[in-house]
Amino acid sequence: MIWRSISSTIGLSILLLFLLGSCEIINPEEEIPAYIRIDSIDLRLRDANREGAASERITDAWVFVNDELIGAFELPVDVPVLKNEVANVKISAGILNNGISASRVRYPFYDVFELSEYEFVPGEVQTINPVVNYFEDLDFTWDEDFEDISVAFDSMPNSDVRMDRTQDVALILPTPEGDPNNNKSSGIIRLNETTPNFEATSTPPLVLPKGGTEVYLEMDYNISTRMLVGMQIALDGIEFVVPIIDLNPTEDDNGNFGWNKTYIHLTPAVSSEVNASTYRLWFRAAHNPDQAESVLLLDNLKIIHP
Repeated sequence: MIWRSISSTIGLSILLLFLLGSCEIINPEEEIPAYIRIDSIDLRLRDANREGAASERITDAWVFVNDELIGAFELPVDVPVLKNEVANVKISAGILNNGISASRVRYPFYDVFELSEYEFVPGEVQTINPVVNYFEDLDFTWDEDFEDISVAFDSMPNSDVRMDRTQDVALILPTPEGDPNNNKSSGIIRLNETTPNFEATSTPPLVLPKGGTEVYLEMDYNISTRMLVGMQIALDGIEFVVPIIDLNPTEDDNGNFGWNKTYIHLTPAVSSEVNASTYRLWFRAAHNPDQAESVLLLDNLKIIHP
C-alpha cells in the first residue's frame, strides 16, 4: 500500500511537470512589440522654382526595418515592430494611385526618409516625423499654377466655355504650410444650363518618355461636378483621346466642397502607342443640372517623370 501511494505520487508529479511544460510549449511567452508612431509624412521642396508647389496627399507609410518590409500602413498609425535593438529604419511615402483607395503604391518620385540608428524599446511608443523630398534628377516637364495671366489650356471646338483664372480668396487654393510659394490664383471653369460643356487640352504638345517609364500628373482640384481627365495622343497625324480617370465632386458628408489632390498615373496611356509623337492633357466636364452653377477649380498641375 505504501509503495503504491509513493508510485502514485511520483506519477502525478511527473504528469504535472509534463503538463506544465506542455503549456509553455503550446502558449509560449509573447514578445512585446515596440511601436513607431507616424502621424503624417511631410513634403519639403529643394527648389520651389523648379518643383512647383509643396502640396501633397501622402496617405500611407511603407515601413522597412533593416531593409525588411514591415508593412504599408494608412496614416496616422502606430506600427508594431518586434525588435529590441538598434536598427535601420526607412519610411517611404505612399499614395492612392489615381485616387483609388484599393490601389496604394509607393510614390516613385519621393525619396526615402531614413534613420540609420533607431533604438527599439519593447512596450514604448516613439513618434517619428518623416520628411521626404522629390528626387533631384526628376524632369518637371510641364506645370500650370495659374499665377501667370495666360492659361496653358486650349478649349476644344465643342466646348461652351474656356478655363480662366480667379484670384478670389474664397475660391483659390490656400497656400500649404511651409510652401515658399504664395498662391494668389487658381484655374476656374463655370458651367450652367446655357453653357453646360467644357473640354480642353493643355498647351504646348509634350514629348514624354515611353517604354513603361513612370509619368505622373499631380493636381489639386475642387469640383462640384464630375470631370474626366485623360491624354490626347498624336499618332501619324491623327489625334485621339485616351480617358484615364473620372474624378468625383469633392463634396464632404456635410455637402460642402473642398480641395483635394490626386496623383494620376499617365504611364499606361503614354506608353500605349510606341510611335506616338506628342501628348496633351485632356479635360472634359458637364454641368450638373441639379445645381444652378457647376464650378471646377484647379491648381498646381505638373507632369513629372525621370
